[in-house]
Amino acid sequence: WYAMILTWVIVAIGWTVVLFMPNQYTASARVHVNTESILRPLMRGLTIEPNVQQRLLLLTRTLLSRPNLEKLVRNTDMDIQAKTKGQMDAILDNLASNISLRSSRGGENIYSFDFTSTNPKLAKDIVQNLLNILMESTLGQSRESSNSAQEFLERQLKDYETRLLKAEKNLQEFKQKNSALMPTLREGYFVSLQANQRNLSESQL
Repeated sequence: WYAMILTWVIVAIGWTVVLFMPNQYTASARVHVNTESILRPLMRGLTIEPNVQQRLLLLTRTLLSRPNLEKLVRNTDMDIQAKTKGQMDAILDNLASNISLRSSRGGENIYSFDFTSTNPKLAKDIVQNLLNILMESTLGQSRESSNSAQEFLERQLKDYETRLLKAEKNLQEFKQKNSALMPTLREGYFVSLQANQRNLSESQL
């Protein structure tokens, strides 16, 4: 009987605690991330190709960087709750700790991230804004890569144009200095050489 009474007391206390606990809402998303474009600035100079875990760590640091977290706070109006810099830092730290980012087993570059909050709208807005930031980063890197490639091609074209003009100028100067030794349009180099050798022999005779 003592055990029964103790069990019912524990059950009653447990259900009371659960009853007063706030509801938890989790919003999640699965997305294919082109890590080659997003992480390229971070992987410059690396001689070894990072594995999945390293890519996940780099992506997490990129996505949950301080500027992105501040953008999330502003877009979801969470910054209204902060009156001081310390409160803002606490909101940012709490936000970063509640965002979970993991790599899915189903395929390469498939990532899942979720956010848990007592406010269902906030959870959904956080995940939606994370998707927006991710897409903006991908598009921004793609545009930057395209612009860089175009600038590189333009520089190469100008460089080759300068080299070609210089080579043509050097060829023209060489022809002017050695016009007497240059083959004519009718005669090739060896024909001209043989004629000069005959002239030399006649002069020696």
